[in-house]
Amino acid sequence: EAAALLFTEAIHDGPPTAALYAERAQALIRAGNFAAAAADATRAADLDPAMHRAYLRKARACINLERYGSARAAVLAGAAVAPGDLRFAELMEELDAKVVPGQRTELAAGTA
Repeated sequence: EAAALLFTEAIHDGPPTAALYAERAQALIRAGNFAAAAADATRAADLDPAMHRAYLRKARACINLERYGSARAAVLAGAAVAPGDLRFAELMEELDAKVVPGQRTELAAGTA
């Protein structure tokens, strides 16, 4: 996708920022490149642990990759950074629907 290429150019032109990686992760999700999106979202969170968008994007990418444990960890980390963002509870509910019922987390259970 063209957007991902533009973000790649910006990252290479430097300095790479969490925002650039998070935005490229979103472009990669839209393009269906979930593995690269998860890697970029992880890099964004490493650069700025307070960036809740990074955790949202990592969770979304990992859900699409069926890496539910990584998705759950991203949701919990993001919810800790942005406790009022209901998107994390929604993602946790989505995860809970995909895994064994006994594996529900405290975040989803607390919002039910």
